[in-house]
Amino acid sequence: MRQPDVRLLHTDGCSPENTEAARAALEAALAGVGMPADAYQVVLVQTQEEAVAHGFVGGPAIMVNGVDVDPAVRDMKVGGLGCRAYFTVDGITGAPPVEMIEVALREASG
Repeated sequence: MRQPDVRLLHTDGCSPENTEAARAALEAALAGVGMPADAYQVVLVQTQEEAVAHGFVGGPAIMVNGVDVDPAVRDMKVGGLGCRAYFTVDGITGAPPVEMIEVALREASG
């Protein structure tokens, strides 16, 4: 399994609880696919220009090799500094579920 570039992107304007939930889900997903739990970078997105450059459509977001783990937003090209909602079978949440992140990690790792 090759090591993908994994980033947790967030903004100051969104709930720190959602960012921490995304961090916990990311670390669980990394462990679930056999990668070190610290194999990611944290990026604070502060400007609209940074949001566009990262493909960031709201936070928190997890990107694997520059691709959002949420298939529902992968084709969006407009950056944004707002908060984000994730739609899952269990309802709406402020952080991506572990399973969604694991799928993206496996896809990126080949």
